Amino acid sequence: DGVVKLRSDREYFVNPGSLDASRKQAPKFAEFALFDSGPMTVEFFRVPYDDMLTEAKAAGAGYRIGPWRDRFYALQRKVPGFR
Repeated sequence: DGVVKLRSDREYFVNPGSLDASRKQAPKFAEFALFDSGPMTVEFFRVPYDDMLTEAKAAGAGYRIGPWRDRFYALQRKVPGFR
């Protein structure tokens, strides 16, 4: 967490993070940033979230793929020209 003061004569690319990968151990954090154009600051945050509830909601909404399709996609990434 923290606030960074930006200079108005520069361009910035800010990557605040994301949700922790499911393979990581607890605690899980969502990382994000807020940009304030008045004082030209970016404030970074890390907040805990319920990863099990998030995964259950994603699966219930159809946003998760099965293990066989996951293996197929992994194979596609590893073998050039495989479709």
